[in-house]
Amino acid sequence: VKLVVRNSIPYYKVLATAKYLINDTSFVYNFVKREEQVYLNTWHGTPLKTLGKSVKGEAHTIGNVQKNLLAADYVLAPNEFTMRHMTEDYMLENLSAGEFWLTGYPRNEVFFHKEEAEQLRKRYGLEGKKVYAFLPTWRGVVGGVSKKAQVNQLMTYFEGLDAGLPQEYVVYVKLHAFNGAEMDLTQFSHIRPFPTDCETYAFLAATDGLITDYSSVFFDYALTGKKILLFTYDEEEYEASRGFYMPLSELPFPKARKVEELLRLLKEEKNYEDAAFLKQFCAYDRPDAAKAVCAKLLRGEDTGIQAVKLPENGKKNVVIYGGGLFNNGITSSLLNLLELVDRKKNNYTVLYKLEDVKKHPEVLSKLPEGVKSLGFTNGLTLGFWNFLLFKVWTKLGLVPYRMVEPITDKIAKRDARRLFAGCKVDKVIHFSGYGNDTITMLRGASCNRTIYAHSDMEKEIRERGLVRTEVLARAYQEYDNVAVVTEDVKASAERIAKKLPARTEKTAEFAVAKNIINYKRVLEMAEQEITLDIRTKMNVSMERLQEILASDGVKFINIGRFSQEKGHDRLLDAFDKIHKENPDTYLIIVGGRGALYEETLRKAQTLDSYDHIVIVLYLPNPYPLLKQCDYFVFSSFYEGFGLVLAEADILGLRCVSTDIPGPRTFMKKYGGTLVADSEQGVYDGMKLCLDGKITNTLSVDYEEYNKEAVAEFERIAAMN
Repeated sequence: VKLVVRNSIPYYKVLATAKYLINDTSFVYNFVKREEQVYLNTWHGTPLKTLGKSVKGEAHTIGNVQKNLLAADYVLAPNEFTMRHMTEDYMLENLSAGEFWLTGYPRNEVFFHKEEAEQLRKRYGLEGKKVYAFLPTWRGVVGGVSKKAQVNQLMTYFEGLDAGLPQEYVVYVKLHAFNGAEMDLTQFSHIRPFPTDCETYAFLAATDGLITDYSSVFFDYALTGKKILLFTYDEEEYEASRGFYMPLSELPFPKARKVEELLRLLKEEKNYEDAAFLKQFCAYDRPDAAKAVCAKLLRGEDTGIQAVKLPENGKKNVVIYGGGLFNNGITSSLLNLLELVDRKKNNYTVLYKLEDVKKHPEVLSKLPEGVKSLGFTNGLTLGFWNFLLFKVWTKLGLVPYRMVEPITDKIAKRDARRLFAGCKVDKVIHFSGYGNDTITMLRGASCNRTIYAHSDMEKEIRERGLVRTEVLARAYQEYDNVAVVTEDVKASAERIAKKLPARTEKTAEFAVAKNIINYKRVLEMAEQEITLDIRTKMNVSMERLQEILASDGVKFINIGRFSQEKGHDRLLDAFDKIHKENPDTYLIIVGGRGALYEETLRKAQTLDSYDHIVIVLYLPNPYPLLKQCDYFVFSSFYEGFGLVLAEADILGLRCVSTDIPGPRTFMKKYGGTLVADSEQGVYDGMKLCLDGKITNTLSVDYEEYNKEAVAEFERIAAMN
């Protein structure tokens, strides 16, 4: 046995070249499993507390564990209960090509070796003692709870326990590995730390009983037939924050809430029946578990281990990357699409970056029923200098593309495998269409690939620089399909595809896939009250906003992120002129995010009409506010479509838009009003509203519109 330090160069070398890989949780996030490697994940316990997506408020953190379980060829499970919950809560069904092995954990075979346990008792001078082990579980997620607070709480309990234990009783304490806090137990007579020169389970086998709370250790320790006590002093709090797979009342083990109860139970003999528990959770444990697993893994021998293929329904697996899943138009479009698409035709999984979603994890709860999620960490699998060169190029463009092109090909090859090793993926859709890293990663997926263009990407590159021209050019050539949300932006995407010489004869097919307009959801959400949350900023009080909305004044509104292309500057200047002529008018601008909120606010403060301008940064639900306005003014310089135009129309607002690609086709087709792409045009549009020249909403049959949009998407999803 050779030891290597995690994250050291020898560690990475072994991880990259070993034929067999064995882990009980997960390898590092940038682990890339080679096709010829064999990966066994032994896992580490039957779960009482919830795992994966069922962990309350922490579903977004599971990405690396989930990726490891998907990459594993084999996962050990000691019972069907564990197999079922791991499959469901790490969302392995249909995606994973691996299988479960129903067998006892190798670590548990120590409980069958009673002679070794007796030798350990002699070694540590425990003859004639009543020896209990106390193994409390981890509270919280890694980094999310105070280690010191948990230790201080336990020390208080130890004081009472130590004072009440008879002379022959000894309690050995070991905290969960994630805690790592130091405990000074020298002040106690009966409370001791676990010995450091003995493996935990080996010493555990030498004890007379176990005290724990919600740790999976009691499922393993039950094999000894010895007494198990649950010290559940914070049961309600823990269940509320983490959750259990079963009520504690279904477990056969005695429970104590206070130290006095625990002392009484310690002194009593075992007086409960656990045969049914052992049959359900420990039926596959065996004294030769390690040998049986190794013989099956390394030599393919039939050792009586039952192999169970992960469930699959035979449908195609479509993985969709939606960008940062921020509160913006692209995320709304994706959620609308997933809500209305026929989810019985395909299996859908949303791919996301942990770094993005941890800022707003609630978005995953908005995914429709049956849609899975798959998280990843965005570190690229590049050496230091290649990583640096790629980042310098994407951020600053200081090196020629010919130097970076081989690096992008490495990213495509390696990181697609990092993301999808062990997964059965038939279709990858880069729905957001942005991000140099992710566009390049998904270009290397070994399946059918589609990338969306939600906007005039030439202008996006020129004005915002969010993606490199060469990255998009390669994508628009080498993905199988490019989906444009309107015919208006197709020409721009086609021009980008021609900016680099094609490397193969086959290039991407361009197809229109309109954004879904979930009009029922808009109508439902508009009936709610206007609510603010911790992220909301507003230049007026809530009382003043309500006063404006209740007034007879004409209320213009614009909703769009605080970004240059939204044209908020020219909208403010145009409104300032309108207000001088029509004092009983108001302008409301709502932005979900964007870098220009403060700048927009400062601009508004310089205007004579500032007292009639409302600037709002982030509303959890903007529709109740939108519904109470009169006119929607779309002032953008460029857009892909402008979903909010349709949402305003659904709520009965009359709409006016600058005459730009994206909204142009939609507005013309359904009787909307277009004005010149200029400040004067925006002014003219508001003047038309005040003069009574825009009296009708658009003539859209949203039910029919969505049927067409769903059909367009499903044609793309079905392409091979």
